[in-house]
Amino acid sequence: MTIDVDRLNSGDLVTRRIAYTRQHARLYALSIGFGTDPLDELELDFVSDRATFKVVPTMASIFADVIMELTQACRLQRPELALHGEQKLEIYSPLPDAAELDIQGSIAALYDRGQRGGAEIHMRAEARLRGETAPLYRATYVTIARGDGGFGGAKPDRSVQRHEIPAGGPDETWEFPIGRNQALLYSLNGDPNPIHTQPRVAKRAGFEAPIMHGLGTYGMACRAVLMSYCAGEPAAMKSFDVRFSAPVFPGETLVVDMWRAEDGVAFQGRVLDRDVVVLKNGFSRIESPRETYSGTLSA
Repeated sequence: MTIDVDRLNSGDLVTRRIAYTRQHARLYALSIGFGTDPLDELELDFVSDRATFKVVPTMASIFADVIMELTQACRLQRPELALHGEQKLEIYSPLPDAAELDIQGSIAALYDRGQRGGAEIHMRAEARLRGETAPLYRATYVTIARGDGGFGGAKPDRSVQRHEIPAGGPDETWEFPIGRNQALLYSLNGDPNPIHTQPRVAKRAGFEAPIMHGLGTYGMACRAVLMSYCAGEPAAMKSFDVRFSAPVFPGETLVVDMWRAEDGVAFQGRVLDRDVVVLKNGFSRIESPRETYSGTLSA
């Protein structure tokens, strides 16, 4: 076992400064499906350069340089077996059109799921606008390092309550096909993992074809919730959490089922083609749920 528990729990921080522009924000929105109907005025706010321009909240998840550095610092014995298990986002203010961000990364928690279950590593990225002290957002990336368990660490806290899907059918369901080139497009956001773009690499990893980025599917679910319950207003969305449960392949059809909750929206994602749930325990805290959006999510 190569994980140095004492070192990772020492509280060391990784800080990086990144800059983005409207062009980055437009590319991100396009890569998760916004703008597939170029006549949809509300979605054009996210993909065209105009006065009413807006940034998709989950774009915060792509600024992950500090997370990559922390992952390397873990010195995983079997990095090829590591999976992205969960993604959480706390939103304190909407992302500006363009900005310089100071992002601080840290290991928030480290658990031992046993020899078979692997290590569970919670890595946190907290961002501030350059020169500001108040946080803009906090993103938590949970990695399941399947080949690095059994180091004698603390077990995961099973008492933590997950957001369960309510009984009964969903209040809203959005269904849209994922383009066969969607992973190639999403990779332009800065994810270099060839498992998403190179067929030979994907096959060596046990997949029949390149798989969609988990954070890409995460963004697609955000699109559904944002347009269904926030009327396309990012300021209404205060959090966006989900657990990844199965891979998604470009060319498949993603279905996002949503249920109104007291303080937000519960949701799950499933692939229609294989009848497989790919996003579980989804929840987005909404400040003021709006009327259902009347646009479309066609691809």
